[in-house]
Amino acid sequence: MATVAAAASPFAAPHEMMARAARPAAAAPEATTTMDLGQVLRLSDFDKIADLGDGASGVVAKVRLRGCGSSAVFALKTAHYCDGGAEVEVEALRRVAAGAGPWGSWSPHVVRCHAVFRCAGGEPAMLLELMDAGSLGRDPRRRATVAQLLAHPFVARRDGEACRRQLREIIVETM
Repeated sequence: MATVAAAASPFAAPHEMMARAARPAAAAPEATTTMDLGQVLRLSDFDKIADLGDGASGVVAKVRLRGCGSSAVFALKTAHYCDGGAEVEVEALRRVAAGAGPWGSWSPHVVRCHAVFRCAGGEPAMLLELMDAGSLGRDPRRRATVAQLLAHPFVARRDGEACRRQLREIIVETM
């Protein structure tokens, strides 16, 4: 699926992210990387604690570094959108790990990427900072109130009461 033009850019387009490539016939050798401590890490150095979730682009597991005596846990995201441009993708992930964003500094809401691995099937895996409190977007203290939602210009300029009634029903169902 990757083309010569796509290889020039280290970032995949959304439609390229969703394409699933066939698994290679032979398993790729396990990739190693170094973390902040300077030690060489392998994907097999981590113990899986729990599944955190999955989506269209990958799965996320809670992992702990085996034998380090630390209580530090990480989120290991394994991507499913690997295609023929794997080398370009690995380079992009390395740039993310180094904090070299294409638009200057990264957002403070982006978690830290500690390491990038290649799984046996060729999929990229990123060792990320674990946000144990969950998504900032799901924090009840940061959510809009029902009154704020109903006063939003998008809702206010709609067909008045009918739209507000539907919104109230949706809010009640999701709470």
